[in-house]
Amino acid sequence: MIKKAGDFPIFYLGVIVFGLVWTLFAFAIHAALTNNTLGADFATFWVGSRAALLEGQSPYSAEVTALSQQIIYQRPASPAEDQLAFAYPLPAVFLLLPVVWMSLDWAQAFWLALNILLLLSALFFLFPKTPGYIRFSYFLFYPVFFGLVLGNFAILISILILVFLQSLFLNPSKATLKAQIIAGVCLSFCIIKPQFAWAYLGLAVLLVLRNRLWPFFSTLVCTSAVLLGAAFLLVPDWPLQWVTRVNEYAAYVKGQPALSILLTHVLPQSLIPGAALLISLAVISISIFLIVCWWKGRLNALLLIAWAGFITYLIHPHGISYEQITFILPFLLWVFNKPAFKKTPAYLWFAAILLSWILFFLTFFKISLIAVNEFPFLFYITWMMVIFINSFTNGRRPVDSLKISI
Repeated sequence: MIKKAGDFPIFYLGVIVFGLVWTLFAFAIHAALTNNTLGADFATFWVGSRAALLEGQSPYSAEVTALSQQIIYQRPASPAEDQLAFAYPLPAVFLLLPVVWMSLDWAQAFWLALNILLLLSALFFLFPKTPGYIRFSYFLFYPVFFGLVLGNFAILISILILVFLQSLFLNPSKATLKAQIIAGVCLSFCIIKPQFAWAYLGLAVLLVLRNRLWPFFSTLVCTSAVLLGAAFLLVPDWPLQWVTRVNEYAAYVKGQPALSILLTHVLPQSLIPGAALLISLAVISISIFLIVCWWKGRLNALLLIAWAGFITYLIHPHGISYEQITFILPFLLWVFNKPAFKKTPAYLWFAAILLSWILFFLTFFKISLIAVNEFPFLFYITWMMVIFINSFTNGRRPVDSLKISI
C-alpha cells in the first residue's frame, strides 16, 4: 500500500509524463498539419477500425472501402489505382483503440506522435549504452521516415519485434519474468502483419523450445488468443473476408517477392521459375543448418536474426520502401550492441542512411524498382555475408555473445 509520495512507483510517474508529452506533441503535430491528411495508410486503418469498433460493420465491406477512397481520392478509385481497402487481419483494429474515437485529423496527429515517442522510448531503454545521436539517427532512414509519414503499422510492429529481439532473444539466459511477459505481449500483436513478422515469430517458437521460457510462451499465446477471440466477436467470419481481401489486394497492387524482382534483372524470364526454386531450396537448407548451429550454442544469436531479416524480405511481396525495415532491424541490433562504439559500424550506419536517401532521389529518374527496393537489400546482403564469414572464420562463438566484428 502506498502511503507517501516518495513511494509512488516510478512506472506510474513515467506513464503520466508519457501521456502529457504525447498530448502536447500531438497538439503540435495537429497545428503543423493544418487539417491535411498525412498518410493514406493510416486513413484506411482509421476508417476500418471505426467501422469495426464503433459502427458494428465489417472493415472489409465495400461501403468501408468506398469511404476510404472518398477520403483520400475524393472520388471512387479506378481499377488501376490502389483501392485503399482494409487488408489486415481484424485484430489490427485494436491497435487504434487510443485514437479511433477521434476525428481523422486528430487521430493521425496522435498516432504519429505515439509512434515517434514509442520508437524513441524503445531505442532509449533497450540501448542505454549507445550514443544518443546514433539512436536518434534511426529516424533518418528513408524507409523509417516514410513509414511514419504514411502512418503504417510497420513502424509499431517493428518496435514490438525490436523489444522481443533485444530484451529476450539475444540474452535468454538473463531474461527476467517481467521481460518475458513484456516480450510476449509485444510479439502477440505482430500477428496483425504476418508477412512482416513471420520469421521473427518463428524465432520466438525456437527460443521457447530451446530455452523453455514458459512465461513468455504463455503470455504470447494468451494475448494472441484474446486478440483473436475479440476479433471473432466483432466479425465472426473475418478470416474468410480477410483472405478474400488479401487476394484482391495482391491483384491490384501487383507486388512481387524480392527474389523474383532480383532475378528479373539477371536472368531471362524463362529461367526465373527454375532459379527461384533452386534458391528457395538453398535458403531452406541454410536455414536448417543455422538453426541447428544456434540450437547447439555454436552460432551467435545475432547471426540468426540477420538471416531472419534476409529471408523475410526475400519472399515478402513488396513494392513499398518501409518494408525494408524487416532487414534494417538486424543491422540496427548489430550496430547498437557494440560493446564500444567502433568507427566501422558508425561509418556503415551513416552510409546506409545516406544510401537510403540517394536511392530515393534516384526514383525521380524512373529507376525506382532498382533504386528503392534492390540496392538497399544488396547492401544488407553484403553486410550479412561479411559478418557470417567473419564469425565462422574466427571460430564459433556462444549464442549469447554479441562481440561480432568486421
